[in-house]
Amino acid sequence: YENIDLLRRAGYQQIDVRLASVETIPCPKHIQQAFQLTDAARMTCFTKHFITEDGTAMFTRDYLIAPVEDSKMQIDEEQAYLDFLEERTQQRVEYVLLDILPVAAEGEIAAAFDCPAGTPLLLCEELFLDRSQTQPIAFGQNYLHPSMSSFRLLTQRA
Repeated sequence: YENIDLLRRAGYQQIDVRLASVETIPCPKHIQQAFQLTDAARMTCFTKHFITEDGTAMFTRDYLIAPVEDSKMQIDEEQAYLDFLEERTQQRVEYVLLDILPVAAEGEIAAAFDCPAGTPLLLCEELFLDRSQTQPIAFGQNYLHPSMSSFRLLTQRA
């Protein structure tokens, strides 16, 4: 699992992944634009907490285009996310466009990290793309402690 590997490389030994919710929601505006969807579009949102010996190290939201009847799709916390995406979408993720942005913890995010509103965090937004780099497959938001600088990275899957 990619996020578990990232946390292990950051020095965490004990990592527990908790799936907080799976729900079908109206597509958020910023994701509508990336996927070129209408206002009526709905997505399945998977919300997860990555908890270490120091508390919540990462809070994630992963969005897939899915009809309402797919809102109960389950995710195996041990399965690699890219494998999960490929099973559910029947598309191969070749690229991930990653934006790393400073944000202030608010609402659900502040509660997940058990920190005061306004606490600085890093938000890693991921756009999962096919080989053409024009077809979005999924969108992810990973909130983490701000121990890295902001940068943008396009990776190619080996």
